[in-house]
Amino acid sequence: MPSAGSKNSMIFSLITGTLCSVILGYLFAGKKILVPYNPDFQLLLYGLIGSLLLAILKFRSIKDFLIISIVIFIMELLTYRFSSVGIVSGRVVYMLGMAAALYLFYIYFENSLSGIVIGKFIVLAGLLALIQSVVSLLAWPVLGVHDFREYLLHQSFIGLLLGTGIGLGFELVAWGLKRK
Repeated sequence: MPSAGSKNSMIFSLITGTLCSVILGYLFAGKKILVPYNPDFQLLLYGLIGSLLLAILKFRSIKDFLIISIVIFIMELLTYRFSSVGIVSGRVVYMLGMAAALYLFYIYFENSLSGIVIGKFIVLAGLLALIQSVVSLLAWPVLGVHDFREYLLHQSFIGLLLGTGIGLGFELVAWGLKRK
């Protein structure tokens, strides 16, 4: 069971990761991040989901991560069940991509880069941009996007912003805790 200090760190990391994603999203997309059917809404939605999943990976267990990922996946299916097949498919594929990218980051990079105080967010940003590009290729046929190149670049940029925001938020909390 985590200690009170790690619970506080988990909550603070969740909030800071989400806020950094939302701030970056607002700087680059403006109020479009508040429109649920706009692609830029991912910056708000997956900023929160990504921060939650990374916090669970860092401060809880992989088992908890898997359980929460499945719960969020089911909630996404239920939330968008009356939407078009494209929207449901897109949300599901992006959720799975986000969970996979965060898991890969945690397993392969979190400990190996532990000596770096600020800068791991660059790795997470690149990884999320790459995964976002791959899942966009999977979602593209169902979404019926007309300009594939613009769509792919936009989705990659969203992944880059998400990775930067989530990663930077977590690093700021870790940096603040180390300074104490």
